[in-house]
Amino acid sequence: MFNSEAEMWSTRVLGASGPKVREELPGVLIDTHNRCVALQSASELPAAYPYGLMWIMLPNAVVKTLGSLAGSEVFRPRNGKYPVIAFNGVPVLPWRISKDQVSQLEDTALADPVMGTKRALFERRAVQPTLFSEEPPSGSETVDQAESAGLRDTIDELVGDDAHVALLAYSSNQHALLSAYFGYAKLGENDVVELTYWEKIDLEDATAQRLRLVQDFDGSDSFDAGDLGELDLRPRTPLEGIPSFEPPVELPGTAEEEND
Repeated sequence: MFNSEAEMWSTRVLGASGPKVREELPGVLIDTHNRCVALQSASELPAAYPYGLMWIMLPNAVVKTLGSLAGSEVFRPRNGKYPVIAFNGVPVLPWRISKDQVSQLEDTALADPVMGTKRALFERRAVQPTLFSEEPPSGSETVDQAESAGLRDTIDELVGDDAHVALLAYSSNQHALLSAYFGYAKLGENDVVELTYWEKIDLEDATAQRLRLVQDFDGSDSFDAGDLGELDLRPRTPLEGIPSFEPPVELPGTAEEEND
């Protein structure tokens, strides 16, 4: 039924839209990073204050991009500074691990300290049973009603009794997007992130997917579509004097005429 372990996790934990969530997140991360880099460059400030807006721009971009998917639930945590989107009761949480590649994804504290607003995202939420009646993404088989009833039990077997979040973890600064991961995590002892499942995002491959071929509107070839070897280029002969078909150019009036 599932093409990969990642697709299995995404569907069973986030519902029918899970694989689409996993597919869209790398592009959202890359686009938001590029916007923040542009802000930093335009500001011409030595300190990375403009790029520092990444922490709040990324969650908003995630909500904007994923909000139209089936089963999405957008809410704003109490005292939260940005909205959060959840699927099947599982919030999607962007988290910058570090500003460099020193910090590792595993055995890293979520924050120091973890405030109540973010801690509340790891609380258990009710599963939405209607999510499993939605059409699955293209390439996945349809889930029948009998299997749909059992999927909610499978979720508990996968993630256990602890609440989980879908984690988009990344390391970045104003110079580069260094690394990124997607997975499912719970908040462990001493507020260390415990990963139940995770995979590294191939940023080079994800960046390439942001590029699309643009077709000419009328279907004709563009001016540079030909073979370079077929072009007949030759140096232009210099003109001697004023072309015969153009009238002589009269210079504008002098300062005396302007003062008349």
